[in-house]
Amino acid sequence: GQGGGLYVVEQVDMVLSMLNITGCGAVYRGGGIYGAGNTQSELSNVSISHCSCSVLNGGGIALDAGNANVTLLNTSISHCSAISGGGMDINGENSNIGLSGVIFESCSATGVANGFGGGLHINDGSGITITSTSFENNSAYSGGGLYVSDGCSHIMLGGCVFKYNRANAFGGGAFLESDINNFVVMDLVGSESSLVLQTPHPYSTSTTSSSTGVEVHFTDTVDVPDALGYILNFDPATECAVNDTLTIYDSAVDRNVLYIHVYGDNYPGVTLPSLELSTSSFYIELVGRAYNATTSNTTLYGF
Repeated sequence: GQGGGLYVVEQVDMVLSMLNITGCGAVYRGGGIYGAGNTQSELSNVSISHCSCSVLNGGGIALDAGNANVTLLNTSISHCSAISGGGMDINGENSNIGLSGVIFESCSATGVANGFGGGLHINDGSGITITSTSFENNSAYSGGGLYVSDGCSHIMLGGCVFKYNRANAFGGGAFLESDINNFVVMDLVGSESSLVLQTPHPYSTSTTSSSTGVEVHFTDTVDVPDALGYILNFDPATECAVNDTLTIYDSAVDRNVLYIHVYGDNYPGVTLPSLELSTSSFYIELVGRAYNATTSNTTLYGF
C-alpha cells in the first residue's frame, strides 16, 4: 500500500538521519518513505534511490503533514518515479516546509496529463523555503523539476540550480501555480530550463474605462530578481481592437519602452502575440477598445 521502505504515521516526531533506502516500491504513496500525522518531520543525510509508486504520488518520499514542520537537510533523492512527485510529494496544509542542500536527480512524474513535479511536488503549505538545492535531469507533464500548487501562500528559492529538467506541457524547471501571493527568487545559480509563473497572483491587472475606450494595466511591475528575461503568452480571450496600443515598459515608474505596437484598421479582434523580453522586469499597458480585455491568465515564462 504505502511506505515501501519505511512507514511512519501518527507520531509526534519523525526524525531520520544517516539512512539509505534503495529499490523499494509502493502502490499508493511513498515508494521509499511514507509519513503522515507527524508534528515534526526531519530528514538529514538520507539517500533514497530507485524507488517508485505505481498508482499515486511520492516515488521516493510522500508526506501528509498538516499543521507541521517539514525539514530536509543534505538529502539525495534520485532515480525515483510516481504519477506525481516522482522524487517527493508533500501535502503540507498549514505547514512550514524547508529544504536545504537537497538533490533531486533523474526522477520522473509519469502521469500522462497529471504528472506534476518530476523532482518535487508540493500541495499546500503556508511557507516554503528551498535553499542550496539542485533539480537536475528530472521530467514531468508540468514542472519537470518542481511543481508548487496554488494552495501555497509563500515560496522562497535561494541558491537553487535547475538544469536539464523537462516538461511536456509547462515549466521544464519549475511550475508555480497562480495563487502564490509571495514569490521570491534569490541568487538563482542556474536555470537551463524554464521557470513558469502564472498571474493573476502576484501580478494581476486593473481595467478602467475612459473617453478613449478601455485601459488595462498590470497592477505592479513584474520583477523577479536574477531573471534573464521572459516569454509572455497572453490569454487567447484577450483581443486587440482597432487602434489599440499595446505597450510594455521596463517598469511602472521609469516607463522606458521595451515594446510597442499600435493595431490599425486591419487588426480588429487580433489575439495578443507571444513576446520574448530580455529584461529582469516589465510593466504592461493595453489602451484602446480592447475586446474581452483581460490579462488575468497571462503566463510568464522566465528564462
